[in-house]
Amino acid sequence: HLRIRILRGEEGQDLRPAPLQLLRRVHGELGLVRRVHRLDGELSADHWLIDDHRLKNGDALLPGTGYIELIRAALEEAGQPGPWRMTNLVFEQPLFVADGATRRFSVSLQGNAGHWQAEVRAADEDGDVLCARAAVAAAPAARPEDVPPCTFESSGDDRVESAGASGFLKTRQEDHLRFGPRWHVLRQIRMNPSGASARLSLAPDHAADLQTFGLHPGLLDIATGYAMDLIPGYADHEVAESLWVPLSYGRIDYYAPLTPEI
Repeated sequence: HLRIRILRGEEGQDLRPAPLQLLRRVHGELGLVRRVHRLDGELSADHWLIDDHRLKNGDALLPGTGYIELIRAALEEAGQPGPWRMTNLVFEQPLFVADGATRRFSVSLQGNAGHWQAEVRAADEDGDVLCARAAVAAAPAARPEDVPPCTFESSGDDRVESAGASGFLKTRQEDHLRFGPRWHVLRQIRMNPSGASARLSLAPDHAADLQTFGLHPGLLDIATGYAMDLIPGYADHEVAESLWVPLSYGRIDYYAPLTPEI
């Protein structure tokens, strides 16, 4: 288990992102006990969310952090902008999109203002398939200083790597994945056996993504994956023998949108 804390840059403002254009509300049912919201969308392999996240063989797929952002945007549309706590996020099936094609998907929320069951489904030749599911609950507002810090003590054995002024560091995942420019965000990393810290930033050309993508999938993906060497046995291989991907997230506490630098 890895515990990760993401701190926003100084330019952070508590501004709500505009509605995510990939999603369109198609159904809303308001009952006395349960509410149901469903939002539909369409993904294209030409969109950076898919195109910038490919397997080494070229197959394009939605990153795990893409599901988190789709659920965040759906919650925003349902009147729950945060803060909230997501638990038991489980990835059931990968969502691939073929080159030159599109694939429809839907995000459904069932529950009420305090507790939601979220599902992301994708169209398939047999109807649709469940790709991801999670539970979400409203969380009390908290200031950044109230968020428990991750325990990481710097030592004389720290391994420090820094990119040049306009460069980026490659992550170990790129032995098996082809990342596009919105995933090239790792600028500095400091690591020792007890933990790691990093500085990440979107290139200026892509900072406008944050106007609609509150939890930018590229930033979030690298923020949660740059420290794979902390996994026992992973760092023993100069080139990772297999692609390691998360099957689930135990808990995500969301307080505010990301900023271009974290």
